[in-house]
Amino acid sequence: MSADAPQYQHFIPQFILKNFDHPFSCPKAPTNGSKCKKHHHEKGKYPGDRDVNCLELLPEGFKVEELSIRQVCGLDDMYTDQSPNVKFPRELEAKFSRLESETSAVIRRIISSHQRGEEYVKINRTQQTVLRKFIYLLNQRGSGFFKTYNCNSINDYKKIDRDLLKEYMDRNGIERPLDIWLQGLFEFYHRSRYACDSKLARNSQVDCLLWLISSFPRTHYRILDVLLHPCERG
Repeated sequence: MSADAPQYQHFIPQFILKNFDHPFSCPKAPTNGSKCKKHHHEKGKYPGDRDVNCLELLPEGFKVEELSIRQVCGLDDMYTDQSPNVKFPRELEAKFSRLESETSAVIRRIISSHQRGEEYVKINRTQQTVLRKFIYLLNQRGSGFFKTYNCNSINDYKKIDRDLLKEYMDRNGIERPLDIWLQGLFEFYHRSRYACDSKLARNSQVDCLLWLISSFPRTHYRILDVLLHPCERG
């Protein structure tokens, strides 16, 4: 895939979607599960492709559609930094992929322990941090936040904190509301991992993190505290 081509980026990781998928079976195939080479198949609907049933609510009712897990719960380039001088536009997506891989391994270990009938599951401090960070970022990286902040300028931002956001952006030389969201997620990824480092610089990215935190629901503060200050807890 070309670096300039749009990249479909999931806000629900595929390792989660795979728990609900099934192999696509062409309705025109002679027998269920057999190869079907004579018919044209849409993308993601080749026999054997991993699909999920998706419910779409419509004004006149609803419909259920079978779609590939590669084509659901995501948007094109939602984590791609479109700033003109950025060196690695998809760095955040790469970091999310790494975190998802680490999280998947921890979850598989937990599931395996339960399947063996073990009463307790033991995971170390690093694995706990991975799970906490993943769960929190899974909420804050969703499509709702993207649609809220995805504006070309502050003039297109419609939330009630617009004046506060504009003042913050002017003070820090930020042109787009989306940059606050992306930089906040980026810094949260690193801040929670290196929370024990007292030498972490207070820079514009940390400021973006703090702005993003200030917009989070109060019910999330407990999780945030554990993520940002793991060294203060036993």
